[in-house]
Amino acid sequence: MMETLDPHSSFLNKEYFEKMQNDTQGEFGGLGLEVTQKEGVIYIITPIDDTPAFRAGIQPRDKLVEINHEPIVGMNLEQAIERMKGKIGEKIHLGMIRDGVDGIKHFNLNRELIKIKPVKHELIQGRYAYIRLIQFQKRSSDSIESALKVETAKAKTNGGLAGIVLDLRSNPGGLLDQAVDVSSIFLKEGIVVTSEYR
Repeated sequence: MMETLDPHSSFLNKEYFEKMQNDTQGEFGGLGLEVTQKEGVIYIITPIDDTPAFRAGIQPRDKLVEINHEPIVGMNLEQAIERMKGKIGEKIHLGMIRDGVDGIKHFNLNRELIKIKPVKHELIQGRYAYIRLIQFQKRSSDSIESALKVETAKAKTNGGLAGIVLDLRSNPGGLLDQAVDVSSIFLKEGIVVTSEYR
């Protein structure tokens, strides 16, 4: 059976959607880290641009091993995230292990109100629009359309836009409807996504 994904489906709880909606509004308190857990190890997926984690130099694939100088061995992802939360302005210490670097790298950060601009853009060589999509959050598709208009106008003096580079590197995902809307900007026809249940 083919159907669209229903956010009120019984197998997904209210708390999950409240958290997801908070994370994809483009504004929240924290450090600006996307994290995951594999085989008991908590990895950094990416630091979000222009956040405390990004400015401190934390990198993708860093392994989180300490929070406030205490080892996190045996801690699951949800517990680690909960430990990293706190009041805006409060200090926090993170210890990371990085491939090719001996010992633990120490990072001292201050929690901030994280405001994510979903799109960054510029004109390359006068005719190519470079658009980086940070996350599929609320209004991402609108931001891409606005960026394209700006860069198209800039390129007119050089004979018009010759191409577009859409950069999705380190994009952690986000809202399905925004992923569909973004795809629809570049695809002329056809189904973008379907969900199949057995």
